Amino acid sequence: MIEAFIPLLQLSDSPRIVNVSSATGKLKNISNEWAKGVLSVAESLTEERVDEVLNEFLKDFKEGALQAKCSPAFLAAYTLSKASMNAYTRILARKYPSFCINCVCPGYLKTNINHNTGRLTVEEGAACPVKLVLLPDGGPSGVFFVRDEASSFDSHSSLTMAEGVNGSTTQRYAVVTGANKGIGFEICKQLASHGITVVLTARDEKRGTEALEKLKGSGVSDHVVFHQLDVVDPASVASLAEFVKNQFGRLDILVNNAGIGGAVVDADAFKALGIGAGNIPNEWAKGVLSDAESLTEERVDEVLNEFLKDFQEGALQAKCWPAFLAAYTLSKASMNAYTRILARKYPSFCINCVCPGYVKTDINHNTGILTVEEGAACPVKLALLPDGGPSGLFFVRDEASSFEYAVVTGANKGIGFEICKQLASHGIIVVLTARDEKRGTEALEKLQGSGVSDHVVFHQLDVVDPASVASLAEFVKNQFGRLDILVNNAGLRGSEVDADTLEAVVTGAGSAHGDWWVSCRPYFNRMILFSHNLVSNLALCGIDELYVIEDCGKNIPNEWAKGVLSDAESLTEERVDDVLNEFLKDFKEGALQAKCWPAFMVAYAVTKASMNAYTRILARKYPSFCINCVCPGYVKTDINYNTCTFTVEEGAAGPVKRSVLPDGGPSGLFFFRDEASSFE
Repeated sequence: MIEAFIPLLQLSDSPRIVNVSSATGKLKNISNEWAKGVLSVAESLTEERVDEVLNEFLKDFKEGALQAKCSPAFLAAYTLSKASMNAYTRILARKYPSFCINCVCPGYLKTNINHNTGRLTVEEGAACPVKLVLLPDGGPSGVFFVRDEASSFDSHSSLTMAEGVNGSTTQRYAVVTGANKGIGFEICKQLASHGITVVLTARDEKRGTEALEKLKGSGVSDHVVFHQLDVVDPASVASLAEFVKNQFGRLDILVNNAGIGGAVVDADAFKALGIGAGNIPNEWAKGVLSDAESLTEERVDEVLNEFLKDFQEGALQAKCWPAFLAAYTLSKASMNAYTRILARKYPSFCINCVCPGYVKTDINHNTGILTVEEGAACPVKLALLPDGGPSGLFFVRDEASSFEYAVVTGANKGIGFEICKQLASHGIIVVLTARDEKRGTEALEKLQGSGVSDHVVFHQLDVVDPASVASLAEFVKNQFGRLDILVNNAGLRGSEVDADTLEAVVTGAGSAHGDWWVSCRPYFNRMILFSHNLVSNLALCGIDELYVIEDCGKNIPNEWAKGVLSDAESLTEERVDDVLNEFLKDFKEGALQAKCWPAFMVAYAVTKASMNAYTRILARKYPSFCINCVCPGYVKTDINYNTCTFTVEEGAAGPVKRSVLPDGGPSGLFFFRDEASSFE
């Protein structure tokens, strides 16, 4: 195939050859020393030398001498063909230096060739060859990849692509603690699938060896060894260190996964409560652990000793220690602090801590929402970071976190409630607000069991009451010191609408007319007040991102009003006020229809159009902020009597996506769901 297509490939500006191989073809699996020697000497490799190996194998096969000549005992022909393909890849790469020629093991896939016993999908497997096909000019050539990482041809080592290009083939070794089940076990599997030799450890030797047995048939068992480890026993730790030193000479990756709940918890009660990362209400302890510059091991010990003292004296509640799983929470907070200390102490290391998310494991009685595969992916990603990667950081799943803080208005139900849930699932601390305190606390209770309740706090807020807005701003300032995200979701229809008539219009069975809205002014005045209150506390809170939820603010038939609100260059708060005051004047005079104001939900439409305009004003006024407005789509909520098509989960996704954009994202735009749209 290759020889036939070489002339055509030579006509390409970027010729690529990808040979789909297998880790089975690594030379460590060739027990015949002569064959291994021939195929491993890259400088002397020729097609003729490869043919010699294959012909010798065929001769031994015909003579029934495979075992005697130390040929592979399992899938011998397949193994030899893959090893030869790997060798041929190196020959070709040397022969055609302007080509990009590599071979790749796509992982242990579910295919007919292994009777669908693999664990990866064909989509996951195909991604690796495709990635090599799409490498830029000047990419690596003559390299063997295990999935998407360059690896050695002769062992189960793995390295970064940069190392592969430079020709280095350093074997890597990892230790994973608490690895006989759950996330730890899956971390071992995933690291081993990258060709890394992994030491699976467990406190109980029997459980550890049983875990090793479970890996048989997974395609990675030859990359994993077991060693007993009790992390709280110095002698056990020293024994493991000695084992690693004697067996491998060094350690490349250490994943500290072992942990216990620190309490005996009734499973049913636990499921009712829910669990997450936890907070430290003790102000002194929080102060010590958050002062990165002054953190030392001794300072961390002070916090832990103080906690133990208060525990022994039965004073945990009085001293404001965590009310739920206190020991677990303190140990994790201390580990986070210790990570920062270590990162400063060993600047050439890459040392981070990670929350894998709320994963279904025994420690939480399987109440989590993520699988162990999803949870393990995050620590593995950090373990495989290239040299020069981040250090001393805390990650929530696969995103670095410095505990961002968000406020969501109108959040006791509907889209606002769901936005709180989704932001909290990103590890963001969210202040859920509502006008009615009882409904707000009830909303907070609904979050119990969702795995995010510890990331959400409640504070009362009436957006049209300046004192209430000021109270919230003061709360955020005192509790968090800043605000990163503000989602202005609170809204009113601005009219009283018959539900059946509304449904008829939404479904196309009816039409809008002037009798639909009554008692408009009280609602409208409150919404106007809100728009004026909105920015009064921005500077106090230090907001980075401001997202306003809009939906029908484009439908303004009054040409003068439309002209004012669409003139982005001349827009000012005073100009927006002109429009609102003119509308109110026409409303009082019963001239809305004559002056071509919207026929349907007029107050709602005009306030949304004004809010859209106000978003553009704010974006210009605060250029370092990321300020946008978004229509979440036609979502089933109480405001439209649940007559629309999208779920609140779908509706919340748009505002949340805008909220978690990286620095330098768009500002001053109008989005319809997740796409930028025109304001007009």
